[in-house]
Amino acid sequence: MDDRKTSRYPSHGRAQVALPDGRIVGGHTLDLSPGGVAILLTDAIPSGVTYLLRFEVPINGTTHVVTGKARLVYGVFAGNKGFRAGFSFAEADAQRASIISRLASKLVGTNAGAARPAAQ
Repeated sequence: MDDRKTSRYPSHGRAQVALPDGRIVGGHTLDLSPGGVAILLTDAIPSGVTYLLRFEVPINGTTHVVTGKARLVYGVFAGNKGFRAGFSFAEADAQRASIISRLASKLVGTNAGAARPAAQ
């Protein structure tokens, strides 16, 4: 069952996940919501762990960088494309909330990528 409470917005920017041992796993974002982010990673990582994330959110030609802690809620192999990882943000962040709000406004205003509704 999907327990998301907020809409997700398509977003395609570079992403990095810092592992507890200091290694960095790269990838790119798939979608973003006020509660979390989906990232397609190059390697699988363990679920249930809180990681430090860094990812880019391109909006109207400007790339915004977001950093913060997030818990890996799920991870599945995506064929030969990589490892799809769903993260839940561990803490509130005003800058991140503002960026997501701008992304949502851009997408809704242009209808270029309508938000996917949260599951009920």
